[in-house]
Order: sequence, then structure tokens, then C-alpha cells
Amino acid sequence: MRCCARDLAATAAHAAHGLADGDARRQAVGQGTRRRGDRVTRREFSSVFRQVSRELDLSDIALEMEQLWARSIRHLDKGQVVEWGATIVLTKDKHLRLVGIAEGNAESVTPELEIDEGEEFIGTFHTHPYEDGTTGMAFSGIDIAGAINNSEKISVVQSGRDIFALVRTEGTPVGVDPQRLDQELNTAYRGYVEMGLADQEALLAANLDACEKYRLAFYWGTVPQRLLEVYKP
Repeated sequence: MRCCARDLAATAAHAAHGLADGDARRQAVGQGTRRRGDRVTRREFSSVFRQVSRELDLSDIALEMEQLWARSIRHLDKGQVVEWGATIVLTKDKHLRLVGIAEGNAESVTPELEIDEGEEFIGTFHTHPYEDGTTGMAFSGIDIAGAINNSEKISVVQSGRDIFALVRTEGTPVGVDPQRLDQELNTAYRGYVEMGLADQEALLAANLDACEKYRLAFYWGTVPQRLLEVYKP
């Protein structure tokens, strides 16, 4: 499920030690915003996370992810988009693959759970397209709550060339209230927009706040590179 900017303002083994401090992150972003007094760019925001120690390799499913993104925006010229999703499993020979591929609507998608004998449920993947062509939008609060409540080890979203991933840790709760988490994220998002961050950066910062509270690791990358760990509790 995508986090609509217009509505708001209008395998786990790869995850090991990371580095970002939540308070330092917010302070750095906030100081940069107040100093410039205008909207923060993606390059400036990304510089807060330059020291990275771990990667998440999704190369087994990268091509299929890109194909599903292409399906999501094939009618973008007509102002029409559709979310696509799938279930991520670990095969007997220890490779990731997408199964249960499903087509949703412009706002959400529910992957079909389809696991063969001997395969392990890892998590889900879905796309975040927007009718106006906006890309780079990370998880919604409902997405994050779903990843936690469905016991996903990894949850992945692609929005344009940006790919974001949540990775469960030992400290992640068993369950959360989806509406409460969604409200928390939306409030944080609006606050970051008011600080001067662009929609994409505001949502990313709100995602990192949620990861800090709910003890999730967060990865971010672009097609076709591996994802880099930018936060681990």
C-alpha cells in the first residue's frame, strides 16, 4: 500500500550490523533544513547516511521486480497506474524467488501466498507507482504494520529506480496496531514536510523513525545496485 503524498500533505541473513543513530539523524536533517531555509534535495539528505557497513543482495529477484514495476506504469501516459506485488520465498537451493504475483489497483495490492513444499516464506514485494509520475516513495504505515504482523523477514517496495527494504530483527514486536502505526508515520511525515524536506525525503525520514521505534533494519538502494543498510536498531 502506498503512502500518498497528496493525501498526507494533499534473505534476512544479509542483515547484520548497521550504523545510524536516530537522534543524530534527525538533528542533522533538521539543522541542514534550517540553515538553508528551503527544500532539502535527495543528494543532501542522502549524505547523512554515507557510512554504511552492510548490503542486502536481491539479485535473484531484481529482474522480476523491475518487470513488475514496468507493468505498474505501462499506462502512465494515460494517468493510470497499478500496484503489483508478490511473495518472496527462499528455495531449497537457498535462492530467493517471487511467487504468487498479483495485480492490485492504484492504491494497494495483496500478494497471493503460494509456497511450495521445502520453500521458506521470507516476505513480500510490491510497487509504489503514482499517477503523476512521482517516484522514490518508501513504505506507508500500513505497509510497515503489515510486514510486522505477517511475520515478514524482509519486506521490499520499489518506486521508480528506488528500492527500499525492511528487515525484521530480534527486537521487532510480534504485532502492532496498523491504524496507530499509520497515524504515527503520517504525523512524522507531515512534520518533516513542514521542516522543508521534499515528499520523498520526508517519507524516508518518517520510515526511519518507525524503524527506530519498532526495531526494524532499513535498507535503501537503486536499480540495479545492492541495497545498503542505513539503519539497524
